[in-house]
Amino acid sequence: MEIRSATDDDWDWIHANADAVGGPQVVSNGVLHTLADYPALIAEVDGHPSGFAVYRVDGDTCELVAIAATEQWQGVGTALLHGTEEAARNVGCTRIWLATTNDNMPAIRFYQRRGYSLSKFRSGAFSEVRALKGLDPDEEIIGIDGIPIRDELQLTKELS
Repeated sequence: MEIRSATDDDWDWIHANADAVGGPQVVSNGVLHTLADYPALIAEVDGHPSGFAVYRVDGDTCELVAIAATEQWQGVGTALLHGTEEAARNVGCTRIWLATTNDNMPAIRFYQRRGYSLSKFRSGAFSEVRALKGLDPDEEIIGIDGIPIRDELQLTKELS
């Protein structure tokens, strides 16, 4: 597996696979982000893209804006996460954070196993997400395992 910086040629593939992260625009901490506005990493397996990570640097902090792997349990997500952490360290970041929804227990487990801690809880934040994306903020969305998506959880890791 190879982790490399995304090029202009990769963005069509990223956009084609962006449904896994909620589309080409995502919201975190009340901010609407367009994926193509930020740097990205691509994971390749046997010369074919198999995942991406999009991140945003703000001073000494890096936000993992989006991460997706086309196949789970192959190490792609872990490799992309480590690649993003390394990219953040290389530009002087001392902390990395990300947001996910309350229903996404697989992601919460994934990040906690890799040294991330729950650092913030935004009750009812998903209504804000829907409104920022031009959707009905009152529509109930059912997520993983039948859990209604309502809240945003942030996880953080100190980089050494």
